[in-house]
Amino acid sequence: TQSTGFLKIRMNITASQSLLLESITLCSCSLSILGALSIILSYIILKDLRNNLRLKLMLLSICDLVTAASNGIGMLYNKESSSPVNSNVTTTFCLLQSFFTTYSSMASFLWTIAIGVFLWRISLKIFSSRIIFYHVVCWGVPLCIILSAGICNGLGSDNFSKRTIGRGWVSQYP
Repeated sequence: TQSTGFLKIRMNITASQSLLLESITLCSCSLSILGALSIILSYIILKDLRNNLRLKLMLLSICDLVTAASNGIGMLYNKESSSPVNSNVTTTFCLLQSFFTTYSSMASFLWTIAIGVFLWRISLKIFSSRIIFYHVVCWGVPLCIILSAGICNGLGSDNFSKRTIGRGWVSQYP
């Protein structure tokens, strides 16, 4: 039997079950990419429909696009790479994949909060947007966290992330 992804710790699965899980993962990543691209392209193409809320939704979609692409690419790379994670290429790939996945996930979380705050402010009829504040918080906070983790060698892959998700993420603190 084989183990794959987050199920490695919990259970052993057969090769056909592993293939099914990988197919579901790729399908969900592909659908997320298509959905995000449709939102981004509609914002770019349909200029008459642009407003502050749709801008925030488009920025959230960019984050989700990067997250889905990073997860899909990471799973495909892990599937193709049969060597242990110790070569320079694999380590560099894992570090980059870890950076983009972690950064875009945190930025997505903050853009979701920004949309909630924006809608709350609208419901209270507070119409000043202060979009620059949203940009500083939603792009800057994750960047500071990821740069700090990178400086402390906290990104990449370790034994835990290889067992749980099978690709780079935030590794255990050194």
